[in-house]
Amino acid sequence: MSWVTVIWSAGMGVCLILALMHFLIWFRDRKSWSSFCFPVIALGIVCMGFCELSLMLTDSPDEFLRLVRIGHVLFGVTVAASLLFVHLDFGTGRSWLLLLALGLRTAAVTANLVTDGSLHFISIQSLEKIRFLGESISIVNEATENPWVRLGQLAALVQIAYVIDASTRLWRRGGGLNRHRALSIGGSTVLLFLVGFVLVGSISAGALRAPILVSFPFFGMVLAIGYDMSSNLIRTAQLAKELEANERRLALAGAAGRIAFWEWDLKNDRIWFSKDGWAVFGIEPASEVNFERFMVHVHEDDRSRLEETVRESVEKTGAYSAEFRLVATEGGRPRWLSATGKVEKNNRGEPVLFRGFSIDVSRRKDAESQAAQQRRELTHLSRVGTLGALSGALAHELNQPLAAILSNAQVGRRRLGAEPPDLAEMDEILHDIVDDTKRAGNIVHGMRAMFAKDAPVDLQAVDLNGVVADSLKLLHSEIIARKTRIEFTPLPTLPPITASFIELQQVFINLIVNSLDAISGQSAGVSALPPCIRIIVSDTPDGIMFEVADNGPGIPLENLEHLFEPFFSTKSPGKGLGLGLSISRGIVERYGGKLIAVPPEDGCGAVFRIAFPPPSADAKVAACDHGVDADTPH
Repeated sequence: MSWVTVIWSAGMGVCLILALMHFLIWFRDRKSWSSFCFPVIALGIVCMGFCELSLMLTDSPDEFLRLVRIGHVLFGVTVAASLLFVHLDFGTGRSWLLLLALGLRTAAVTANLVTDGSLHFISIQSLEKIRFLGESISIVNEATENPWVRLGQLAALVQIAYVIDASTRLWRRGGGLNRHRALSIGGSTVLLFLVGFVLVGSISAGALRAPILVSFPFFGMVLAIGYDMSSNLIRTAQLAKELEANERRLALAGAAGRIAFWEWDLKNDRIWFSKDGWAVFGIEPASEVNFERFMVHVHEDDRSRLEETVRESVEKTGAYSAEFRLVATEGGRPRWLSATGKVEKNNRGEPVLFRGFSIDVSRRKDAESQAAQQRRELTHLSRVGTLGALSGALAHELNQPLAAILSNAQVGRRRLGAEPPDLAEMDEILHDIVDDTKRAGNIVHGMRAMFAKDAPVDLQAVDLNGVVADSLKLLHSEIIARKTRIEFTPLPTLPPITASFIELQQVFINLIVNSLDAISGQSAGVSALPPCIRIIVSDTPDGIMFEVADNGPGIPLENLEHLFEPFFSTKSPGKGLGLGLSISRGIVERYGGKLIAVPPEDGCGAVFRIAFPPPSADAKVAACDHGVDADTPH
């Protein structure tokens, strides 16, 4: 057996083994079409090698020409598979350039079949014997070149341009793996096409007297691709081990933290849960769960809200975050879950997969509900303290309408004894009694709402002018007793904010009472000005601003940093719990605002500033959702 036969047979054997091996790999994962292209390349090289071996061993010019025609068809198939492999494996090639290269190569193969002879030769007049690898082989001696060979050369140039472009774009992506593939696969493919272009072009033009050996450089490309794909298999095996270890870690974390991992196939409406996910959601393990079946396990009060959140995530935002309750199990109570996810889309921008995780946060919700109860207790304690401090003023506020009612009732009784009774006067007397009764009732109603324990937080469209005005009415007698002037002018254009009227009233009462205590607590003669509290309101582009300022002794600098700490007080023992400012700040921040103490411009007294963000456009809608008329002042 000759060396030519041995070498070409060995190369074809290696290519055949690689083709069969990677065909089986593709057969197990038929979604990877780049893995399918590689066996086609390898089988094409096997056929090309067999054709080239026959060329070297034939003595007939006609047989030589026939084999050249067959070889070009095999070459066209192998080139097409090589370009598709680069396109699919790199993912960086320009589609239009790929189509141009494939179109030109198809045109060249067509010309090879329909013209006389082959794409390279119209006819071969004679062959010549030369020594190659110690053997005597046949090469072209005299032949007539086919002008259509220029089409094949143009196709080769476009092929080279496509692979260079795709490899360059892959290199620019960065990363060691991308650059290695750009050099090994892209570089070997470009080198192969260049060698084939120069070799066959020179032979067909009669400039080179050598055997047609296109399959040999292709064999080098197959080795490069085979090595790279084998490396991928090794990396895949390593990743599989790492993935298995990570799955065990995730399973352990999921079991310990009650975390459920899930995936929702949007196209087929199928939901997958991790091993511990079934228990987290309280669903019996089943082969198939869709969205409708899953929603059955969601608490009925949360279903519509959760469905709307999911729909918005899939159709608009692509991100998902929600907290919801599950239906209570028998003898148990509803559990809370916190879920986070992300929507994945295909190349056409269509949502196809929704994946994420959910955590059982029932303990956190319980803790928040303890915390909320403690906050309510402290808030109530602060209100009770305020009630004790203002008990005399509140008694005076009630005594006024009650005394007026008693006086009017006595006068009316005497007038009834007159002959005849003055009915017009009696109507006026009864009208005054009704007004005073309503006034007393409003005071009692306000006190009950202000100081009731566990009073529900009623969100509504709150008129802040009305909050200040009602607070001043409640403190009217105390203000008169302290001989303090109040300066407050409501702002008619002030927009409402969505909040709790009672809670905001508590904030203003705390600030006004603090100012009254500061003014009355200063030594006589300290201030030449009469006691005064100014309440300034403004509506700015940055939001609604209130300032409660007094001309008292001010706040010592060493107390500023502790002013809003719970149980910190500068009042005499027994006259304050030190909770008013702390609770007031918490209330304001709960509605998106800020409460701070600022230095006064004139350097005298104390200034507390409340800032609320600009009300949203749908503030009235939100208020209406809570059953309150947004246009009703308070």
